[in-house]
Amino acid sequence: MNKKTPAQGLDLEQGDSPTNILARKAVQLSSMLETIYGAGFESFDQYSSVIKNNYLWSCADLARQIALLSGHVMDIPQPSERGSHA
Repeated sequence: MNKKTPAQGLDLEQGDSPTNILARKAVQLSSMLETIYGAGFESFDQYSSVIKNNYLWSCADLARQIALLSGHVMDIPQPSERGSHA
């Protein structure tokens, strides 16, 4: 049986715990989203579509990494490990 590792698809620093990495990525995502929330959206909306799409793509990528790490830290099966529901 293969043991689940949080490193799959993530850039992890050697010796850093999944919990610390999860906390750091959550703070990064929160900061990124804070800059485009409320009054910050007016500034964000002035950028080109390419920049906005890339920025939101980065946010989505961080959210995916947080979900993967959360599953590891909390021992939650990832979507590919769950049974399908019709």
